[in-house]
Formats: sequence, structure tokens, C-alpha cells
Amino acid sequence: MMELVSIINKYYDKLNENDLYMLQYILEHKMECQDISITQLSKKINMSTSSILRMTQKLGFSGYSEFKFALKKELTNNFNLGKLNNHKNYIDVFKESINNTFKHFQSTDVKDIIQHINSAQNIYIYGTGWAQKLAGEQLIRIFLSCNRSMVLIKDYNEFKAMMSNYTTGDFIIIISLSGNIQHIIEDLRILKLNDVPTLSITDFNNNQLASLAMYNLYYHTNEVMSVLNGDFFPLAISMGSLQVLCELLYLKYIETYF
Repeated sequence: MMELVSIINKYYDKLNENDLYMLQYILEHKMECQDISITQLSKKINMSTSSILRMTQKLGFSGYSEFKFALKKELTNNFNLGKLNNHKNYIDVFKESINNTFKHFQSTDVKDIIQHINSAQNIYIYGTGWAQKLAGEQLIRIFLSCNRSMVLIKDYNEFKAMMSNYTTGDFIIIISLSGNIQHIIEDLRILKLNDVPTLSITDFNNNQLASLAMYNLYYHTNEVMSVLNGDFFPLAISMGSLQVLCELLYLKYIETYF
């Protein structure tokens, strides 16, 4: 089952401001919302039950009950992962993040993505951070083995300068952690308006990049925590699952065309 944020990103264009308001409240109060009725939720957010029902149906659910079941299942999975993290079983947490990345990739229809990779005149990769650029370099290296060349865009200035050159025959891959990259939002809207095919690769969250890209792939990260005076705080973010996702994309391409 897809996580809620990826479902929201998938159907983002169908959602209006009221839908997004309701979903924002639910995402911020997941523990509370998993057990309340549609009537109770309508009172808390001051929206009609019919509006809530329509919102869940826009996301592909049969109704509020199925939506709530998906929310509860997601919370159960996150709780189990959180327990591992609190006990510092980081190898287990890392394994879980890779397994979740595998599961989501296998449940995603990547046929069109693979087709674009095969047929695009040019493939451009833009990584928004150091780890994301390394993932872009990995994609270039592994796809070179099957003579599929890609171009790594070094920074935003280069990405911006290329805007007039991107065409519907190209394929643009943007790799980010949060997906909340305000500096290129307008550029992405222009690409979408001009029907330039784009693929976002981000961590699981409800983000603007995923909502504006034509295609989406997700990887699971996990935080390495440290303890200071009895409080947990993030020490680092493990992004090994991003490397795994790059390999999965390559293997699917090989499986399809070789």
C-alpha cells in the first residue's frame, strides 16, 4: 500500500484548497485522526462530512473508512520503525528503509519512466545537494554501461540557463531530499506548462517537487540519533536507500531493453 503522502502527490492536481487544508490537518494530527469518526473530524476542522468524503474519494479511496484504515496502517509501520530507532538498532532501521524503498518501487508503474530513459534525446540530472549529486553521478556511471548517456547539471545557475533548451524530447531528473525547493518552483511550473517530461526523486513527504513533476519515485531515509541530557536529537541522515533506488531504476531498464 502506498504511503499517504505519495498518494497526495499522485492526485495533487485534483485537490482544491479545502482538500489541502483538510489533509494538512490530518497529516499534522495523524495519531488523533486515526481513531475519530468523520463527524468528529468535520467538527474539528469546520468542514462538512460530505467535503471530507469527496476528498478521500479524490485520493482513490472508497470512502472515509478505507482512508482511515490506510492512515492507521501507516502509523503502525512508522511506530515499528520508530521503536527500532529509539533502541539504536540502526542496522535494522537501515534494512527497513531499504525494504520500504524496494516495496514502493515494486508497487509503482515505472513503464513510462523507463521508456523516457530509453527514448529521450537528452537526459539531464539535477541534484539539489551533495548526496543528491553523488546519486546523479551514480546514475550516469551505471547507465553508461549500456550506452545510455546522461548529463549532470552542476548547480542551479546552470539549470536556469538551460531552461530555454529543454524540450518535450528531453527527460529531466531532479533529485532532492525534502522536495521543498522554492528556488526552482517557478522553473518546474514552466517545464510542466511546456510538457517537458520530469522525474522527481525525493524522500517520502508531501512536497511541491513531487506535485509538479510528471513522474515520482521515492526513497526512505532514516535519522541516526544521538542522546544529550536524556533527549534525542538527529546526528545524521542515512541516505543509502537513494543509492539502492538508483540501482533499481538501472536494473529495471536492463530488464526491459536487454
